[in-house]
Amino acid sequence: MRVYWKIKVGKETLYTAYAVTKVVDKKTSTAYIPGEMVVLKKNEAPKVLVEDTGKYDLYIKEEKFHFERRGLFGKQKVFTQLDGGSFRKEFTDMNGFWKIEGTSPVIYTQKACDLIRDKETKQLYKRGEIKIWWDENYPMPLAEHMDRFDFIYFVNDAPMTQEDYTREIWARGFFRKR
Repeated sequence: MRVYWKIKVGKETLYTAYAVTKVVDKKTSTAYIPGEMVVLKKNEAPKVLVEDTGKYDLYIKEEKFHFERRGLFGKQKVFTQLDGGSFRKEFTDMNGFWKIEGTSPVIYTQKACDLIRDKETKQLYKRGEIKIWWDENYPMPLAEHMDRFDFIYFVNDAPMTQEDYTREIWARGFFRKR
């Protein structure tokens, strides 16, 4: 199974395998916005994709992230948008996806992140156990296809600022045994 996005070009419906913000016709400079996401089996997949025709310029979504504080000294890297290339990745015969604990219906992710946050409700979910599929009947769409979740990675090796360093010295002195 693969994830595709529909693009209406006049009366014709085209498909793309990339997460794009828009598709622009090279000759007429007309921009088309992608529509709904569809999940199709390999034998139902479109034969020609927009990116294969050479007639259109694709504006692929770029990875967007920011750092958030976690506690006094910790930082976490939060991905709010994933790049289009991650959606195009071909899968091998064996597929391993992590279950997102607490979601109903069960949603899986391919990202090895520490936490997953729902963008609307701000609820945090943990990444659960990994499940292996040996065939192509794995669950789709994955969390990274939905544009509904933020992916959080804890950053322990991030360089400290002068302010962080001063706070750490103060905290160590404060909690030192006397």
